[in-house]
Amino acid sequence: VFEATPPTPAPRQRAPPSPVSGCAEENVQTQSRAAASPVCPKHTAGNSGSDVGQDDVSVTLNTHSRPLEGAESTDLTGEEARDQGKHQPGSDLGETSPRQRVRSPESRPGSSRKSRRTPLYSTQSRYLGTLKVLEQKACSQETGPDAVDSLRAAIYQDWLKRKEEKLQATFRAKIQEEKLKEEKKNEEEVSKKAEAKASYEAWKEKKHEALRVTIREKQEALRKLQKEMEAREEKKETAKRVFEKWKLEHDELLREQRQKQLQTENRLKEKKEREKEERKRESRCSFAQWSDRKKEVIEDKLKFERRKQRIRKIEDQYEKEEKEKTALDLYDQWLRRKELEQKQERRERKVRAGVVEEPPSPPWSPPNRTIPFGK
Repeated sequence: VFEATPPTPAPRQRAPPSPVSGCAEENVQTQSRAAASPVCPKHTAGNSGSDVGQDDVSVTLNTHSRPLEGAESTDLTGEEARDQGKHQPGSDLGETSPRQRVRSPESRPGSSRKSRRTPLYSTQSRYLGTLKVLEQKACSQETGPDAVDSLRAAIYQDWLKRKEEKLQATFRAKIQEEKLKEEKKNEEEVSKKAEAKASYEAWKEKKHEALRVTIREKQEALRKLQKEMEAREEKKETAKRVFEKWKLEHDELLREQRQKQLQTENRLKEKKEREKEERKRESRCSFAQWSDRKKEVIEDKLKFERRKQRIRKIEDQYEKEEKEKTALDLYDQWLRRKELEQKQERRERKVRAGVVEEPPSPPWSPPNRTIPFGK
């Protein structure tokens, strides 16, 4: 069973800095800036969620995990990469080391949004001392702390090799499984196609037989239909001839009836005209007689009205004369009574006041219908 994470190394003692190691670090940084080696997506995806030490593993595997993309030259490329790492520890490790170069946002799939908001930065791992020791093998001799770093690096390389072998085996097993599935799928498709073809052939044979039966039935039905149509046409012709004969007879009968009806109508019309003329003559005679009688009645009425008016006028004149006569009589009576009253008053006044000359009497006025004012 392979380990999922690299073994934890023992804590190392920091060695004093040397001018040679500083020179080597500057060379490594310069080479890492110039190098633009891609990172394997499979290893970075598998180790993106781990700690900083696992990020170092994902970047360091770049050199050794390239052969996984092509399954043909996996073992050879891995051994060549390790041999090159032994002979050129400073150059190769410096080119692929993520500790000295700035990581791009694309190398970390889980932090694409964060990388847009944060500036670029350089990562420093806790295994930096181990890789620095590997890079400084050609520049300085090993000391006590450097031996510990070398041991740690050897353990890490062994774990990395086993990890790579496990990944390659898993990849080959996956490819083999996919091939088996593809072959099984192809076999099933071939068998299905064969079954479908056999079913289609059987259906086609049955369909041909059914079509022949259907064609015979349709032909028989068509013959029956033609016979029925011929019989129907013959019946139509017979009915048409009968109808034409009946129509001629009926038209002749209608013509005779129409002539009789016209004659009857003409006789009735002449009779009505004669009756109408007779009524007109009678009405004219009657109107003449009525008008004569009406004139006589009107003349008699006018005579009666004139006579009546003359009589009324005479009566009115008589009544007027009678009223005037009565009025004169009444006036004379009143006048005499008035004179007597005046005389009586004068006598009484003379008796009371002595002898007083009476005023002269008023002149005489002719009688009138009305009584004079003041009298």
